[in-house]
Amino acid sequence: MKTMIFAAGLGTRLKPLTDTLPKALVPVGGQPLLFHVLTRIREAGIDDKAIPIHANALDRTYPDDFFDTLISIDAYHYFGTEEGVFANQVLPLVRDGGNILLSFPGLKAEMNAEQLALMNEWATDEVYMFRTAEWWKALFEKEGGDQVEVEIRSADDVKSLWQDWFDTGHEYALRDREYLEKGLYGVVDFFLLRIRKKSATVKN
Repeated sequence: MKTMIFAAGLGTRLKPLTDTLPKALVPVGGQPLLFHVLTRIREAGIDDKAIPIHANALDRTYPDDFFDTLISIDAYHYFGTEEGVFANQVLPLVRDGGNILLSFPGLKAEMNAEQLALMNEWATDEVYMFRTAEWWKALFEKEGGDQVEVEIRSADDVKSLWQDWFDTGHEYALRDREYLEKGLYGVVDFFLLRIRKKSATVKN
């Protein structure tokens, strides 16, 4: 089984940690981020992996129907809000019956004016990528049509996910904590998605 892991981020928000390490090798919970991903892949019996590091995730290096699984952790939201990316760049890479597994931050609900002002102050030009679960589900179903089944849920303990980041003591982590404690904890969520590409023989 062939698996592609989108591990291509430059990690600009993690500097200076990423001055000498790729983002995927930054320690989380005492092990590199990539270690946690590969451990779960190994447990699932997936033994053939392609891992692009410091590359544009949208560069079409591989042919259509090449992978059984695509995995993106804390990265897809940076480029995936653009219309057509999923339908034209991502979905074609996966074989019928394969899966696209994503995790990234989003919103629990649409923001009110006060929350939006705080979000704009915190995320500045990255506010566009924070969307609700309903927004993402609608996007994938629109672009995937009858080809896909979309499951999306919130992570079990979002505060624990943030705590691992805060524990690094990085200046960005401290800033993130400040804004979350100002009120964004009630706004920001973290999503886990499974998008299955149906077999061509499946009819609705």
